[in-house]
Amino acid sequence: MTRAIAIALTAVALVATPQLDAQTAVELSPVRDTTLFEEGDLSNGAGDYLFTGSSGGNNDNAERRALIAFDIAGAIPAGATITEVELELEMTRTISGAETIGLHRVLADWGEAGSNASGNEGAGTAAQSGDATWQHRFFSTDTWSSAGGDFASSASATLQVAGNGSYTWQSTPQLVVDVQSWLDSPNDNHGWIVVMSSGGTAKRFNSRENSSDPPVLKVEYTMEQASLDTFYFVAAAAKAAGAEGAFFLTDLDIVNGDNDTATYQFLWLPRGQDNSTPDASAEFTLGAGEAVRYTDVLGTVFGVTDGAVGALAVISDSTDLTLMSRTYNAPDTEGAGTFGQSIPGVRGDQLLQAGERRRIVFFTENGDFRSNLGLLNGTGAPVTIVWERFTADGSSLGTGNRTLPPWGNAQLNRVFSDVAPVAAAYIDVWTETTGGTFAAYGSVLDNDSSDPTTVLPQ
Repeated sequence: MTRAIAIALTAVALVATPQLDAQTAVELSPVRDTTLFEEGDLSNGAGDYLFTGSSGGNNDNAERRALIAFDIAGAIPAGATITEVELELEMTRTISGAETIGLHRVLADWGEAGSNASGNEGAGTAAQSGDATWQHRFFSTDTWSSAGGDFASSASATLQVAGNGSYTWQSTPQLVVDVQSWLDSPNDNHGWIVVMSSGGTAKRFNSRENSSDPPVLKVEYTMEQASLDTFYFVAAAAKAAGAEGAFFLTDLDIVNGDNDTATYQFLWLPRGQDNSTPDASAEFTLGAGEAVRYTDVLGTVFGVTDGAVGALAVISDSTDLTLMSRTYNAPDTEGAGTFGQSIPGVRGDQLLQAGERRRIVFFTENGDFRSNLGLLNGTGAPVTIVWERFTADGSSLGTGNRTLPPWGNAQLNRVFSDVAPVAAAYIDVWTETTGGTFAAYGSVLDNDSSDPTTVLPQ
């Protein structure tokens, strides 16, 4: 899965200042739930229903309270920050009107065993060993400090519950605190007790054993990601058809030359557009001295299926990564294709700077070969890149320019087609944009095989 992030770059440090915290939502099913019945050693650990409220006049208004717990630490990674919490219960039987029902944090551990009441289950059934009851946390050995359960006096959330239907206790600061504390200290996770504060006639909710609409806890959280402030750029990547019947794919190798594990993230920079908010991959890690190859990097990392051309950036907490790409013609998916062109990854502080003029040689345009010029803007602001073309005798063919949007990239195809055939032609590239940085390369392709090679600026 990818996400859009806003990234600003400075000309010198190339520091990212976006949101790098990933917001994630999960839905959890209970790991245990049951009902406490005030009448005695009753429970309903394996039943289809939970109850809260009073039994009514037929049974001296004996109270019921439901217990419910979720495995927070098993579903959410340690170190996450909880931001939103909602509990959804399905209410399926009632004879009372609207009643206020609260969720209170339970302060002691409790059990769920195999007790399973019959009928509408409202009367409960005899507790089995390990069941929670009105008197016991675990029947019949461990008791509550207070009959009816040990729980916080203040509700973490309340809701008016009336007729049958689905009810959601919306996120409150205290619900967030509860779940955060259970994530940080799993041994203190004893769930909530569901209490009807008015003592009105009981309402029945589906339990986790119910096949129809069981309870659901919805939690949103963020993970603070590593401080990724070193940028590397790979000026070309593809998974798309090209000229002369070619189909180009890109592989990418990364080597970690650091003494520590490196954390990094890919950014996809499609060609010909403003990439101020690029799609970002999940984070990856690579051990000290280790190498990894991403075969078909656009498909592997971003799930691209076809029709993608552009460039890649990699942001990392390491300043010592080596990146090398291979873009090759693979028209036959069963074969390896040509070896293709290798374009190295360039660290952000090694891009061409404003005022530098560099030369790319070996441009050839004739019946056997064709030549392209690739350009990539290495900043979060528009950059105008200028070039001047020369033939082998040193004659200038004049200048041209292209303004690339933030993190934009372009490929100028068959840049010498207007004066073909030519060989040993060359191009100078530079930018006069204040603070501008960029990458450039030449690409010369064999017309028969569409096998490309790369020529870098000197």
